[in-house]
Order: sequence, then structure tokens, then C-alpha cells
Amino acid sequence: MKETDYIGKLVYEQFKKLEGKYDVLEKRNAELSEENTKMARTLEKVTALVSQLVVKSTTGDWYMQSLWGREFDVLINLLGIELKEEEEDDTISDQ
Repeated sequence: MKETDYIGKLVYEQFKKLEGKYDVLEKRNAELSEENTKMARTLEKVTALVSQLVVKSTTGDWYMQSLWGREFDVLINLLGIELKEEEEDDTISDQ
């Protein structure tokens, strides 16, 4: 085998390794881009919901009205938060 053939083979193998890594990175980039787009849409919705509740008081201070009893469920759903009711502990302690 000639030296040029050996060097050519090494270069080709390195190229294939890099090509595989590039494909993996390109796929991951596409996944993250899609996730970022979803998060941007959610942020827009949350911003619109919360900005409706920000008001200026008579003293000039800014505050946020309570979400309780309003669109609290909408906000929780947008953020993907699962609310779980606390379960009572039925075990008897040995105190």
C-alpha cells in the first residue's frame, strides 16, 4: 500500500466521523429550535395574561392583581404545571 493511499484512507475515515457528528448536532439543533419556538409562544400567552393584571395604584406604585379565582387555571395550564391535591397521611405514628 502506498503512503498516499494510507493517508487518503485516514482522511476519509476522519471525514466520516466528523460527518456523523455533524448530523447528530444538526438533528439536535432542529429539536431545540422547535422547543424554543414552543416556549416563545407560551411566553407570549403568559405575558398577555399577566400584563392584564398589572395596574398602577393611586400612589403611583405598580402592582399585580391576584390571579386567584380568575384565569389562574389558564396560566397553570400554559406553564404545564400539574396541581396535585395533598393526600392525607393515613398512617399512625408510633409516638
